Amino acid sequence: MTRRIIEEFYELRDRIIENRYKQLNSQQRSAVLSNDRNLAVIACPGAGKTTTLIRKVDYLVTFGQIYKTDYCPEAITENDISLLKDSLRGNEVDKNRINYLLRGRGVNPNNIIVITFTRAAAMNMKKRYISINGSNNTPFFGTFHGLFYKILSRRYKQINIIEPSAGYRLVKGVLSSYLDEVSEEKIKEILNHISFYKTNDVSEEGFFPNVDKSIFFECYKAYEDYKKKNNLLDFDDLQIKCRELFLKNREVLDSYRRLFKYMLVDEFQDCDGIQIDILKLLNRENSIFAVGDEDQCIYGFRGSKPECMVSFEHNFKDSSKRFLSINYRCPQSVVNISDSLIKIIR
Repeated sequence: MTRRIIEEFYELRDRIIENRYKQLNSQQRSAVLSNDRNLAVIACPGAGKTTTLIRKVDYLVTFGQIYKTDYCPEAITENDISLLKDSLRGNEVDKNRINYLLRGRGVNPNNIIVITFTRAAAMNMKKRYISINGSNNTPFFGTFHGLFYKILSRRYKQINIIEPSAGYRLVKGVLSSYLDEVSEEKIKEILNHISFYKTNDVSEEGFFPNVDKSIFFECYKAYEDYKKKNNLLDFDDLQIKCRELFLKNREVLDSYRRLFKYMLVDEFQDCDGIQIDILKLLNRENSIFAVGDEDQCIYGFRGSKPECMVSFEHNFKDSSKRFLSINYRCPQSVVNISDSLIKIIR
């Protein structure tokens, strides 16, 4: 195997990989084909961040991170070079040999997790991935809470989740003792405050809900007592207990560090402090690929940390950022007006 053959292989390999993602713009393709260990992709609205994330999963599974590297399979020949050239031309080729030449570093889907914030979004991403990759052997696509439930279920067997209606009824019962009228919005507000209080490590003295503090903590106590009495958990408990498990049991943490080689997170700006803590615990020698925009945070009322996009390099070692700045959602006229308005404000 001569140096000329190796160099030619590198060129053809990279052209084939680029060709698979030719429908992406240069910014999207740069993010997909990057070899950064930890990468934050900052995307403006309509920039195709979810498309970029799905293509990244496909790249990892199909090729592994071999683009622009010195990866070369053993015993490559002139016939292999001809085979790669035929593949680029769209000719029929020996697929087994092509797989050997290009897919030897492909990542096992079982070693990849893809996380977002609603089950509907996760299932949509999974469906889109299957349509691109063509395989039903997929990575984990789900929510943080779905992942934590899966991890804890393997450890503690039976896990029962409180019904939303039960929490609603408990809070309404307490509020009705103090208020003449209890609106649905007020009940949801208290439930959101309970979630915020539990997941943000704030003291009772330092917490200021939008209701009399004594009333809030009576709601909180009724809610937590009910769960304890009936051996129930809520979604916040899942992540609290998962963090506790990783902190207290190094063996379990190390096993998941080995299992989750690649962690991809959509809408990263909506992560709360505990979710960031868990990602940091897992991020030893594996990789995180996070996409989002701190200006599009929608879960601030529950304690999300949009600043995690800004401070990504401080939370995750060996990291970098890339940007998706082309808006495909709005007409150019709307984009131009928005740009002009921003310049005036600045």
